[in-house]
Amino acid sequence: MLISLDEGVRSLRDLDQIVRYRAATIVCVKPARVGGYANARTMLERAKELGLRPYVGGFFESPFARSVNRALAWHTTDEPSDIGTSHEF
Repeated sequence: MLISLDEGVRSLRDLDQIVRYRAATIVCVKPARVGGYANARTMLERAKELGLRPYVGGFFESPFARSVNRALAWHTTDEPSDIGTSHEF
């Protein structure tokens, strides 16, 4: 069974807790929610190290932010998201 978490993913600690409690297998990392692109990139890499399947979210962002989010997704994950597939850029 695949379970995804979105709003509960705000920090590296959250990722560790998700794995510890087996709360999900897929996680949504939103740069605006996690403190910017540097934090998002770190979290995406850490999620993969932990065996999670991360994707980049940001459906309600501005068109510019969505395009930057797509670029981040292109370089960090193969998972589709609400900003378009990662290789649609």
